[in-house]
Amino acid sequence: MPRITILGTGLIGASIGLALKARGPRDLEVIGSDRLRDHARAAERLHAVDRATGDIAEAVTGAGLIVLAAPILAIRELLRS
Repeated sequence: MPRITILGTGLIGASIGLALKARGPRDLEVIGSDRLRDHARAAERLHAVDRATGDIAEAVTGAGLIVLAAPILAIRELLRS
């Protein structure tokens, strides 16, 4: 099963997740991660992600593609993680 991880599940990340779920392969798994748990829960409720986690290492494990959809000032810290 192909897996894509979205780091940042706010407006941009959730929109990307919805597009992937609508147009991607049926067996695509979309994992979301966000430091703001409310954003991650909302993305799950919208079905923009299949599963959300606060653990970045868990989120990216096995991902064929990682989408950085966090605010620009948070990207550097995400890359370090």
